[in-house]
Amino acid sequence: MLACRQTIICTVWLICEVCVLARPNLEATEGAGEESSKQDGDQIAPEQIRQEPPPGDAAPPGQLQETIELLRSVSLQYPPTIYTPPFYVPLSYACLPGDVVVLEVLVDTDLAKRVRIFSKTKYCEVADTRLTYEHLDLPDIVTYRPDALNKKSVNIYNGVVSLWIVNRNEYWLRRSFNSIKKFSLVSNEYPLEFRSPFERPRREDVKLAKSCLSWVSEMMLLTNIDSLLQCLPERGALQLANFPIPLSENRRGVSRLIGKVQDPDQRHYFKIEKNNPKFTFSLLLYIKEYCRHQLCSIYHRKTSHDNRYITPLVFMTTEGKTHFQITQHDGQYRSMLNHFILPKNEWFRMTLQVNGVSWSISVHYKNFTRHHTSGVGAPFREPVHYSDDEGFTHLGGSDAVPSFKGYIADVKLWRQQLKTPSKLKAPNATHTIRKLQLQEYYASCINLHTRLSWAFKSYLEVILNYQRRVTCKSFEEYAHSFREIPNFCTARVKVTVPKDLKFVYQALRTAATVTRYYDSQAKPLVGNMLMAEAEKILKAHGLDRYDELLNLLKQASCFDHHEGSAMLGVMYSAGLKGKKNPSKGLMYTLVAAEEGNIMAQSALGFRHLYGIGGLDQDYDYAYYYLKDVADKAVRDKEKHSADSVTTEIVRLTDSAQLQYHSGERGDYFQWMKFQASKGITDAQINIARMLFWGQMGVNRDIEAAVELYRLNAEQNPLNAVAQYDYGIVLMRGQGTKKDIPKALEQLNKSAELGHAPAYTALGWHQLNAVKNYEEAAKYFEKADKMGHRDAAHNLGFMHSTGKYPGKGRDRATAFRYYKRAADAGHMDAGAVTSGIYKTGHESMDPDSELAARWAYKIAVQHGEFGKLLRKGLEAFLSTSWDVSMLYYLMAAEAGLEIAQFNLAYLCEENYEGVADRYFKRGCQWKYYEMASLSPNPNSATLLKMGEYYWYGHGGMNDTELAIGYYVAAAQNRVPEAIFNLAYISEMGIEIPVQYLKSLGVRKTIYQGNQLEEVAKALYRICRDHNSGEAYIPCGLALTRMYLAEVYRNHPYACQLSTCAVAAVIIAVVVAMVTSYYARQRRELERQQATSLYHALQNGNMNATSSQTGGTAAASRNHGATSRDAGDPSGSTTSPPKRRTLVTSQVSETDETTTSHTTDHQRNLPESTSHGSSSGVEGNDTGDSSTGGDISQLQAPTVLDSDDPLLQAKVARLPEAVVLEEDTDLHHRILGASSDEETEEVPTV
Repeated sequence: MLACRQTIICTVWLICEVCVLARPNLEATEGAGEESSKQDGDQIAPEQIRQEPPPGDAAPPGQLQETIELLRSVSLQYPPTIYTPPFYVPLSYACLPGDVVVLEVLVDTDLAKRVRIFSKTKYCEVADTRLTYEHLDLPDIVTYRPDALNKKSVNIYNGVVSLWIVNRNEYWLRRSFNSIKKFSLVSNEYPLEFRSPFERPRREDVKLAKSCLSWVSEMMLLTNIDSLLQCLPERGALQLANFPIPLSENRRGVSRLIGKVQDPDQRHYFKIEKNNPKFTFSLLLYIKEYCRHQLCSIYHRKTSHDNRYITPLVFMTTEGKTHFQITQHDGQYRSMLNHFILPKNEWFRMTLQVNGVSWSISVHYKNFTRHHTSGVGAPFREPVHYSDDEGFTHLGGSDAVPSFKGYIADVKLWRQQLKTPSKLKAPNATHTIRKLQLQEYYASCINLHTRLSWAFKSYLEVILNYQRRVTCKSFEEYAHSFREIPNFCTARVKVTVPKDLKFVYQALRTAATVTRYYDSQAKPLVGNMLMAEAEKILKAHGLDRYDELLNLLKQASCFDHHEGSAMLGVMYSAGLKGKKNPSKGLMYTLVAAEEGNIMAQSALGFRHLYGIGGLDQDYDYAYYYLKDVADKAVRDKEKHSADSVTTEIVRLTDSAQLQYHSGERGDYFQWMKFQASKGITDAQINIARMLFWGQMGVNRDIEAAVELYRLNAEQNPLNAVAQYDYGIVLMRGQGTKKDIPKALEQLNKSAELGHAPAYTALGWHQLNAVKNYEEAAKYFEKADKMGHRDAAHNLGFMHSTGKYPGKGRDRATAFRYYKRAADAGHMDAGAVTSGIYKTGHESMDPDSELAARWAYKIAVQHGEFGKLLRKGLEAFLSTSWDVSMLYYLMAAEAGLEIAQFNLAYLCEENYEGVADRYFKRGCQWKYYEMASLSPNPNSATLLKMGEYYWYGHGGMNDTELAIGYYVAAAQNRVPEAIFNLAYISEMGIEIPVQYLKSLGVRKTIYQGNQLEEVAKALYRICRDHNSGEAYIPCGLALTRMYLAEVYRNHPYACQLSTCAVAAVIIAVVVAMVTSYYARQRRELERQQATSLYHALQNGNMNATSSQTGGTAAASRNHGATSRDAGDPSGSTTSPPKRRTLVTSQVSETDETTTSHTTDHQRNLPESTSHGSSSGVEGNDTGDSSTGGDISQLQAPTVLDSDDPLLQAKVARLPEAVVLEEDTDLHHRILGASSDEETEEVPTV
């Protein structure tokens, strides 16, 4: 078959040759050639110029062939520049018979290279030289700008005009092959530039008129004639990170999902070139310590679900070398090791380039003045596979590999571009790393430790010498003492102590008595002492010694006590005492966050979540910080240390809450303790919870709590909650010895009584201890149907790990269970839900925003927030306003809504001028606004922000924002907000319809566009509110509107009626005033008569006393004695002792706003969940499902025992709660005196 095909081709070629030779004469051939040329060039405007060939006998026969060969040439008389239609090129060529002159235009696009977009040929029948003007009529997609009919305008990177002459036979045989040009006899190329798509001209109307357009096309052109089409935004360099990322070996890094390019042509091109990639990756690094593991990540990529490594991976070894790894097209991994050691303690730039199978890594260090390049000329053997949209890009570590200790900043990725590393600009003075001065901070700390290490050695030498003198020598030391002692100076080094480091040197001396090692032991010890001294000054003097406090915190920061760093970051950011320095505040916050400080990480995450505090809104950054804090919150809630407390919601505006959270010395705890001692069940449960979780200002005492749980379980065998509480602590061994059989007995009793958490606990035991997954699933399903969130969490765990009987791993079903538990307040489930939102699963795309917001919700429940809130509350109760503001400030900057509200309240109240003295004016509005960013802001916060924008405090008047805040508060059924909206509508300001719908205004009212009717409707909603306080003001406002309407409609009748009513009111007022003055006059006359009567009586007694003084004195002494003895016959006996009842009253507001124990607290929450359990949720409404809630026990109040109803209540209560009242206190309160006598005064 192949031989036949070759035979046919050869036969056709011979026939063509015969036809060419059989042409009649040269003149006919020339005429045909000219005619063909004219037909090919019918579009040219200039006249063609023919040049006669040289005579054939001009040279000898031997030189004729060389002369003919020299005559072949092809060129452009004027080289082209920028293509602009219509475009003509002057083509000059010299050819011989049988030649073909080819003119082509080749371009490089996003999709391919060397694409032929134009081609024209000329056949030479005689030896000739010509100059022609050829029209380059290129396609519209490269000629004109985009329009309605030319949407895919191609971007041209490089273009060339290619000219060449080839033999006609070769041309016909090989014209379908791209390699035909290599058989050319003469060739030439000229570069041709193209404008970007939107710089190109529009298509002329003439060109469109020549086209046969359909009606639809014409309409599209007419519709879009004045519109501007825009290309999809594609960035040349992707900024993966700008602000420094603090990395630690125990944490993951920032994860980015690089989306696909929006342009379909580029997307197609990237898909074609995924096995021939070209990209440049650049980042700034600051390394504190090299990797402590086998490998630590600088930058790597993984797939979304199966966690496979993909190109590229840049790791760091323990020696500081760079490990570079790629994935080949066949899925195999290949790696290279760069032996250049990366510098420490300085910023440097690392640039990675991949071009096909070749790679290079460049490092610019020493303030970016020196560089080192590795990998050039070391290609991989197989093609490299790379695709941007295959997975996540991890800056730092991930769940699979740890990070190094240091920072990453200014991360850029150039797709399909190679950047020269030496041409990348070094960071200037305005760059973020220059402003933050992290390198300068660490350098100053290193210099400080260099100085102090010598002082430590000096102190240590003195102490060791003293120990040698006062202790007996060992045999070895005794033997060495006979050796020859070398002659060297042993003079003691004198240590000069700077004034600002005085306490540091004292701490060093103390540390030298404890340890001999400076870096590993002395540094943290000195840091603890510095921080303790700072807290001591803060507690004793508040912020009065601010400079001294600031100095101690800076020193503590250098000694790796980063609570001081976090506090410094807050103080500089807030500008205490006018010393505001946002850059320095961010620097200290980053330093603390790099060491894993909870408050610093939360502060950075909160700022990135909402884009405040000088940081960009970036959900990937926010997730990085907040997810780490959320994981710590889940983990740390199981650490029942003595100083750990629960995060509780206590607003300083609620006096009832302040009484409840007064600690062990408070009246509430003492009253609970008294009731618990009398065997009252609810009191015992509440005391146990306070002690177990550290609530209500009470310190944790787990052993005492377990004892109360035991007593309650024994005294109440039919109480399901009591049996569960005691059973779960026995199962976990918290505060008592672990006893599984006894725990199962207690839990089975609770389950038989229908308690859902008991079923969950039994299921947890089957899942983790017995490994009976079928029984575990049955228990969990039963508890889940009863609405227990722990059961939903554990079912999610079983589905995600494939342990659910009869089913494999199902991430989608697991997510539904996790989400249900998280919505119910389960901490573990909330953290897992956040992670699933970040990575997505098979049926759900990733969502970084939801992931960050769920992480924020869990992070603010960490116990460190509870400690700060308790310190702030204790300082407030002790009237240390500045200390209270500082602790609330730290929690507020970390994103806790209750701290922001309380700080704003303190700024507003400005107790003793503290806010004006230490904070900038207007701090109340700053933190009210921060509190309003919370997912569930307090209604008082919304009202404050509405007032802020309505009245324009600080020149920020904005009616729309004010209405928005008032509507948000009104949707929480706050009557004040509804009243304000009604007043705004009454003033003629229109409220958006969607807001009125949400408030329940009828459609017939707001569609009429009558603002008065809208105002009336809102006043009616306010009047009919459940709150009784809103009835009178809203009702009066509504009445006023109706009266005003009547007055407008009936002016004369209203004027007459108004006059009549005014007359009646005036008469009544006059009568009341007259009666008042008459009563005052009678009272004055009675007082005068009484005074006269007493004067007369005193005169008679004075006359009598001169005669019987001794008797009267004796009588008075006898009367006093009988009163002291309690003689009822005495003339002035003391009042009888009154009995009072200590009971309780809790208002409706207190029941709804006081922070109580949630269901998991009552049941030792999430104790049975896999892994770890849920913590305490602080919210304003409490958990209404909690049985035996603390709010059901009432605060002590002294009531009057003379009330008959109260006496009846006292008779029904046990005697234990009836207390004696102090008679002296009663007299002091009433102001009565036992020496006074009461007698009737006659009227004169």
